[in-house]
Amino acid sequence: FVTFAFTADAGGRWNAANCKTAIQLMYSSLVRSQSEYPQLHLYSNDPGVVPLLTTMKTTPHIILQKRQTQSFPSNEYSDLDKWRALSLAKLDAVEEVMRKHGVRAIWVDLDTLIFVDLKPAVGAVDSWVVGYQSGGCGGTNKNCSYEHTARGGLSNRDIEPAYDTYGDLWSLSLQTIDHIKSYRQRYVEEKLTLPLYDLQGYITFMLMDGVLNITFLHEIIPCNFGFFCSDFVFPTESNLEVTVRENHLACPTREFVPMTSRVGSMSFTALTFQKLFLKASTRFQFIADENARIWLTQWFY
Repeated sequence: FVTFAFTADAGGRWNAANCKTAIQLMYSSLVRSQSEYPQLHLYSNDPGVVPLLTTMKTTPHIILQKRQTQSFPSNEYSDLDKWRALSLAKLDAVEEVMRKHGVRAIWVDLDTLIFVDLKPAVGAVDSWVVGYQSGGCGGTNKNCSYEHTARGGLSNRDIEPAYDTYGDLWSLSLQTIDHIKSYRQRYVEEKLTLPLYDLQGYITFMLMDGVLNITFLHEIIPCNFGFFCSDFVFPTESNLEVTVRENHLACPTREFVPMTSRVGSMSFTALTFQKLFLKASTRFQFIADENARIWLTQWFY
């Protein structure tokens, strides 16, 4: 597993204390969900963000890659937006880990929680991502992606709902990474309008162009992922619909989205994660369902 936890020159969204708590929660979710004790390569400018223990009081296997954001190769977003430039550098970090250690790696954002073993997905296909970032879009709507001008994006092309991908959880082969880099180079050389959301935007456009052979995670592991539990909007205390079914976290199924009710992962934004998890006075108080609160408490603690 690979992630970032930068507290300087990264858009100002995280401080060290919040990073440390978020990494502890995210990594602890990996410990509980994975069939093998997880190794996490953590890129950060601040060694203080590495938690000494998991929420269950076990010792984490976290390898700190002490770096500054400027140490990554400059990219097409470097002069436009620090956050997006760093977000695109996820690709460089994952490639670096894979080439150095000779293994497949899974990217997971520090504000993403995992509830299912991902090893079967890595062994099953060459590369995978999570789709349906904006949901099923009514079944026919092709302009509900945040890349589309109708949602504040920069593109007016139709986007299939399934191809509207996330950047918070994915695994790509080196061949796929090289393919994405070549596609990016064409955008730069031809001075095309860049995707608003860097890496995930490129993947979305490559899928629309039919030039990327990739699998969606829900097709391998029958669970839901991303913003599914908040019905494909940023999670808040009022919109998260989480219950327990057959001893697993569950959310209502969503129309035109072929994912099951079982929760495989939950995505948040930096702002929503900090508000829900780090500023609450009581653990998981933002979850309305009592059984789900009990389940989460037992899962983490």
